[in-house]
Amino acid sequence: MEQLESAENARAPNGVHWYTDCSRVRVGSWTALLTASALLLEAGSAWGAEASAEAPSAEAPSAEAPSAAGTPRQRTVPAWNLRFGIGFGSRVVSDQEALVQAEGYHGPRFHVTAEITKTFGEHFGIGVFALYGWRSAKSSASTDPVSTEPPPYSEHLGIVAGTVPLSLCMCKHAVATVRLAPILGVGFGSADLYGEGSSLVGPAFGGSLELFVPAAHVGAAIGAYFVPVPAPGEAGAHDDLGAYFLSLIVGGDVD
Repeated sequence: MEQLESAENARAPNGVHWYTDCSRVRVGSWTALLTASALLLEAGSAWGAEASAEAPSAEAPSAEAPSAAGTPRQRTVPAWNLRFGIGFGSRVVSDQEALVQAEGYHGPRFHVTAEITKTFGEHFGIGVFALYGWRSAKSSASTDPVSTEPPPYSEHLGIVAGTVPLSLCMCKHAVATVRLAPILGVGFGSADLYGEGSSLVGPAFGGSLELFVPAAHVGAAIGAYFVPVPAPGEAGAHDDLGAYFLSLIVGGDVD
């Protein structure tokens, strides 16, 4: 019995030490796991803070990038159109023109034009149109029995009118624009033969079809204008100082 008790007493301290060692191992393992978790959490928080600092906030735009609200919107349509033209044409048919041609007077009508238009959107505008035209001719044959040299013939015309240009697109970045520009106003003219020319006034109307290249500031137009006026004197007939014309156009767009 004494030997058994002494054997059990001899084993008891070893068992206690083994249990104590196991508990220490477990406690040490949990401590290491908790420490590692804390380090991972701390590293994750630091990385998240750095990422937030580097990425620009959606609410506060970067100082380097301009704010969309602060950047002015570029106009796709110019505020104003300026056009200047020079061209020539043929007089419209009228009774007075038939008499003049019967006297042997022929020749083209020349003109210069100017137009300024305020645009209202991409498709139309409102503007002012002005034209000055002239014609000078000498007869190839005289029907006057008194004078062998036929007198010169000259005519002058001025038009001031309003215009409402219409276009598929008046965009300033377009490769080319096509405009239909009707005019309505008043015309002042005179036709001088034998030194008996008098001033004539009548309504002016017509229009032109224009092809314009904004980048080159050049274009061309074809059209007609009509200015019906009373007969020039008792011997005259119904007249129209208008013409069919072709013009070279230069100009530009103004914001």
